[in-house]
Amino acid sequence: VAKYLDAWRGNNEIFSTRDSGNATFEMAATFASKDPYLRCQLKLGQDDAQARVQSHWKEVQRKQRLANDLRRQIRLKESEVRGLEAELEAEMRVDWWLRDTTHVSRRLDKAKAALSSLRSDLQQAEKSPDAVIQPLPKGRVEALRNIFFLHMPDSFRRLARLSFLGQQLLVPRPWIVPAQNRKAVMDAIYLGQRYSLRDHYNSSRSV
Repeated sequence: VAKYLDAWRGNNEIFSTRDSGNATFEMAATFASKDPYLRCQLKLGQDDAQARVQSHWKEVQRKQRLANDLRRQIRLKESEVRGLEAELEAEMRVDWWLRDTTHVSRRLDKAKAALSSLRSDLQQAEKSPDAVIQPLPKGRVEALRNIFFLHMPDSFRRLARLSFLGQQLLVPRPWIVPAQNRKAVMDAIYLGQRYSLRDHYNSSRSV
């Protein structure tokens, strides 16, 4: 396979890095658009995506209603606190041997604690729900590509493994190239941060 890939100079090579994978992506979308099983997986994915959007919007509306109700409760509690503060202030103006502030103070402390709790609840209610991260891209072609790679038929999977293994054998080994070229080779084969399409798909579906 490595020799074949090394000798092959044609266009539209699938499972090849020569064209940044463009031919592979095109083939994936074309195949998935014609395969009944993969089309069914796309339909299920699109239905799930719509359900997530609707669920997210319902949560937004629920939090909006909750926030409005909490604001109403806060206004009432603030009015209660002001009334108790005025009552306590009036009690403090009474001669000290006639004062009885304990009852009013306790009610005021209780009202302030309830007000603080309501404000904390309001802060939580005003926070937006977590954004919806969909497993599949919104565009049909891009979604078909992902579906193909997630549910790739065994024959394609075997071909992909053999093709990329063959290409790996053609990559220069940094330890056998001249020292002055070693960094250039390392930079050329560095893949950067790893990304797992399957991990993203599975984790997003579970939300």
